[in-house]
Formats: sequence, C-alpha cells, structure tokens
Amino acid sequence: MNLPTLRQLEYIVAVAELGHFGHAAARCAVSQPALSRQIQEAEGLLGVTLFERTRPRTLVTPEAAPLIARARQILTLARELAEAAACTGKEPAGDVALAAIPTVGPYLLPGMLARWRDELPLARFIVSEQRTLPLLTALRTGQLDLGLLALPFEDEGLEVASLGFEPFVFVARDDHALLARERLQALALADEPLLLMEEGHCLGDQALEVCASAGAQARLDLRAASLGMLVCMVESGLGATLLPASALQREVMASSRVVARRFAAPPPGRELALAWRISSPRGPIFRRLAAGLRAHLAALLGAAEASN
Repeated sequence: MNLPTLRQLEYIVAVAELGHFGHAAARCAVSQPALSRQIQEAEGLLGVTLFERTRPRTLVTPEAAPLIARARQILTLARELAEAAACTGKEPAGDVALAAIPTVGPYLLPGMLARWRDELPLARFIVSEQRTLPLLTALRTGQLDLGLLALPFEDEGLEVASLGFEPFVFVARDDHALLARERLQALALADEPLLLMEEGHCLGDQALEVCASAGAQARLDLRAASLGMLVCMVESGLGATLLPASALQREVMASSRVVARRFAAPPPGRELALAWRISSPRGPIFRRLAAGLRAHLAALLGAAEASN
C-alpha cells in the first residue's frame, strides 16, 4: 500500500487551516504548484477528494474532515518522535511553541523568557497570545507545546502543573467610596457596577463568578479587550473593576488617578497553570520551566503586596 508522506500531510493540514493554497504554500515554504501537485497525489493515494477548490476560500470536503484530524495527530506524533530524539542525552533543542492567555502572558513572562534562553540555549521559544479555548485546541493538536493559562479547564490528555494562586484586587478611581477601607470584604462589592473583560476571556468569567457571589452588578454594556483598556475605563470614571495582582505594577502604578485595594482573606482570585500534552517527551523539561514560573509568580505577588 502506498501511503501519503509526512510532507504531504503537512501541506494538507496547512490548506485546511488557512483555507487557501497560496497561503499554505507560503507557510510551508514551497511553491503553490508544487504544493498542489503533492496534495493531488495524496488524494489519489487516499481515494478521497480533500478540498473544494472554490474562491475566495478553499473548503474541506465532509468526507475529508476526519482524515485531516488524523493527519494532525500523525504530524504531532512525528514531531514528538523528533523531540524525543533531540532530548536524548543532551539539552533540548529546536522550537518550543508557547501560548499564554492575554491576562497572564504580559505580566508573568517578562524576565522568564530571557532566563529560559540562558538555561536552554539550543531551544528557540516561539511565543504567542491566545484565549483559553483556541489555546487548548492548539495544544491538543500539536500546534503548541506549552500553554500558560488559568484553571479550571478541561485537562484531558494534558499534564497540568499548578503555578500558584493569584488574588484579584479591587481597582477604582481615587474618588471611589470603597477606597477608604484598608481591606475589602467581597460582600462590599454588593450593588457595585463592575467593569469586566469581554466574552471569551476567562478573567471575565471568573470576575462574573465573584460578582454573583458578592451580589455585585457587572457592566455588560461596557467590556474591555485588554487589562490596559479596562484600567483606562476605570480612570475615565466608567466604573470599578477587578484585576489580577500580577498586573498591578504595569497597569495601575503608572496612573495618578487609579488606586487598588486588596481583599481581606480569603480573597477572590484564580489558579494559574502551565500545561502540555501528556505524550510530550519534553515533560521533564517542562516541569523545570513550571518550577521557575512558580517561583517567579510568588516573587511578583510578593513585590505587588509590598508596593500596595
């Protein structure tokens, strides 16, 4: 039996993801005619038409969808085979694709990436920002090696290393009545109109849970796409919000009108985690990275506590 090659599977998956032969050829660093020929050859070997060659977007045929899902799995296993060889008896080499959710990456990764480059000089970290659901999908399909995100999430097929608990902090403009208190009880938020992240950000969902338990009112008519915009909205007098403590130094300290107050114990918050596929041969290395992130988070939270 003649089988499609790994290269052909790579081309097929690229076209399926990008919906365009030209864009797929650019990603795979091959000419479009060569990519088209290889995919046609694979279709002949499989006896299945994989794509509807329409414009402006190429579509996956219904019968091809499960085959392309298997192709992704095969490519992931092939990459893990190469990674296992690279990890045998020496420091890890090659690309390490890491994605972080937007409310964690900008605050936890600075400083760590430079340290990892020093500790693992043969590895090349490729860093991106993604929301939780697409991040988990990319992690499971092998497009990512590591995910930096907040619990809870569906962890089937993943090894999850907890990095520690991060408290939320109440943030308001300096004329807000609740800022007169040294420490806040969560119930003090009752009837408080809180600004939240827009749908799709897990921080918004977590803040909604705090609102529900405290009787606070979420401002669903005003939602922010980033923590920076959330603080701008607070500074403009549109309402108060909750921020993760690690974001205080970058997002709040630079403002002359925005003030943070901590909650009395036990504060609301979230658990951060680093996740990777259980099947990854780089598991021991990723556990080392998780240990470094755990210590880094503790140091960041300690510094934020001392400055507020």
